[in-house]
Amino acid sequence: MGLALGVASAVSVGEIDYVWTILRAHLAYVPAVWTVLAVAACLYGILPLAVGAVWALFGFAMIIGTFGPLMDLPRWVHDLSPFEHIARLPMDTLSWTPLIVLTIVALAVSAIGLAGFRHRDLETT
Repeated sequence: MGLALGVASAVSVGEIDYVWTILRAHLAYVPAVWTVLAVAACLYGILPLAVGAVWALFGFAMIIGTFGPLMDLPRWVHDLSPFEHIARLPMDTLSWTPLIVLTIVALAVSAIGLAGFRHRDLETT
């Protein structure tokens, strides 16, 4: 999606630099998406009937991202969304720390889900 939007922007504006700028802005969100997917994997591994609850996290993140500034909520509520820690490229400067931390969190939560899945008494043939 980022590549397609970057190419379309570059063609419409006439500057090839837009391809990389917009692609980089989209790729910055990958660790946040991994975190949401890791929560889904963790719920599936530990409590499979609750895996649908990950939609609440996704919905919360989208509401905070869209309407958060209008809601005048405390900062800690905004910080619960993994998408709030990502720099708004190209307006902000890219900070690697949140991307690395979100990736580590995603790996850890995925590992917890995998451990939970392995301890379930599933019968395989």
